[in-house]
Amino acid sequence: MIKIKAGRNVLQLAVAQALLMSVNTLLITASAIIGFDLATNKSLATLPLAIQFLLTMLTTIPASLLMKRVGRKIGFAISSMIGIGGSLLAMYAVVTLSFVSFCLATALFGIYTAFGNYFRFAAAEVAGQTHDIASGEQRAETLPQALGLIRVSRMDLQGWHTTRNITR
Repeated sequence: MIKIKAGRNVLQLAVAQALLMSVNTLLITASAIIGFDLATNKSLATLPLAIQFLLTMLTTIPASLLMKRVGRKIGFAISSMIGIGGSLLAMYAVVTLSFVSFCLATALFGIYTAFGNYFRFAAAEVAGQTHDIASGEQRAETLPQALGLIRVSRMDLQGWHTTRNITR
């Protein structure tokens, strides 16, 4: 029973890691374009992306300390709410053409990313609970990375097709 529950939890954490990586890839790809469209001073086009990375750096350790205090489950739930809030704010910013709101949205995504960077460590910890630590941790850390590689490979192929169609 413990192994089945741990396997399900590892899979859920792997999917969460893959979704986080997808959000980050989308934001990296689109934020400069959106920033350019929204900013009155076009030299600030990449400011939203810089804000995201700055907030990720500034909140990674506090995220870890918070999850140590309240538990990873609550920490990940808090970060999910922050991520959803960032998504809604980004949507609002694009609809209302608000550069400042978009910058605040990317700040929220930065905080979400700081928490999400711990998904793979949580997966390794959960897999270690199956009492098969040597192989369990390796599998637990490999699954989120494998899902990420599949996602990146798929996006690379999509980009290749798009580029190929543009250059024709």
